[in-house]
Amino acid sequence: MKTLKNQKGFTMVEVIVAAVMLVIVAVALLGLYGNNFSWIVGAGYRMKALDEARTEMDSQIASGAPDDSTDSLSISFPGASTVTVMGKYLQTTGTDGPGGSVSVMLDSFIPR
Repeated sequence: MKTLKNQKGFTMVEVIVAAVMLVIVAVALLGLYGNNFSWIVGAGYRMKALDEARTEMDSQIASGAPDDSTDSLSISFPGASTVTVMGKYLQTTGTDGPGGSVSVMLDSFIPR
């Protein structure tokens, strides 16, 4: 029987080991992809809820705060007196997601 010299190529064992390693890496990457995809979808729901709350806040600000507002904001500085500002406290919420599962709340103080 004649043997070939300088044979080139991979053995069957090398091909199987390489395929197994490729499958292990692919499974790990697919798991990361699934987790990241669900996080991205949740971030989209939060952004839509935040946009809804911002729109509501903008409409409240555009309508103007009443002059008889009794809300106040007090700021204390160490070693100094307290500053009190009169104005209007606004609070809005926005929801989105399946069944309103994502909720965002915005607070703002509009000085007089």
